Amino acid sequence: MVFEFISGIRAYLKGAKYYFKGFTVAYVLVSGVLSLIVFLGLVWLAYSYGDDAGFAFAQGILSDSEEAGLLSTILSWMTRILLWIVIIFVFRYIILIITAPIMGILSEKVEQGETGLDIDQSLSIWKQFYLIGRGTRIAISNLGRELSITIVLLLISLIPGAVIVTTPLIFVVQAYYAGFGNLDFFMERRFDTRDSRKFVSKHKGVAIANGSVFLLLLVIPLAGPFIAPSFASIAATISGLELLEKDYTF
Repeated sequence: MVFEFISGIRAYLKGAKYYFKGFTVAYVLVSGVLSLIVFLGLVWLAYSYGDDAGFAFAQGILSDSEEAGLLSTILSWMTRILLWIVIIFVFRYIILIITAPIMGILSEKVEQGETGLDIDQSLSIWKQFYLIGRGTRIAISNLGRELSITIVLLLISLIPGAVIVTTPLIFVVQAYYAGFGNLDFFMERRFDTRDSRKFVSKHKGVAIANGSVFLLLLVIPLAGPFIAPSFASIAATISGLELLEKDYTF
């Protein structure tokens, strides 16, 4: 698993050469713009409703306007932080769904660049619906699994001292499912959803590595949401090819 994790990180370095290639730049730009629009929309919601939620909660607790004003300020920032966490959580799944057709072709082009083989890069209406449908099914399934595990870890965090262990575990869980989604743009050409899940389960190290870099890139203001989805998809394609090249079984 450790070696696969390192391999997954190195795939980002290998994939950097494709980021500004003529045959990928259009897909990088389109996916980046879509991602940024969605991200800014979610940030606006968090900023707007963070104040309202904090003020309403403070008014319900305290009747004194001065004390309520101070409490609402504190609660507003706490609400914004909570909403920010939710944004990162939800953003990944929204982007996986709406950019599925674009990322699928980007992955195909990277694979063609790596292997030199011709790959069907048509984007018919049927294929668009198929990719969006597949992405939606996997996203909903992964969302449920990730939420379940995260809630359990959060409950365990209530035990004194447990947060030292549960905090990094929550990040690992988020990274794994983020990497799963990115790898699926490569796997959709080879496996059905059941076999895709088996493949990722067998190679958790690669999925966690891919998702970890993806999540860290999202922290970069503006540029992160723009580059993270396409960069992660490129790296996931390279990782997938390396795994198949070594004749790994799942």
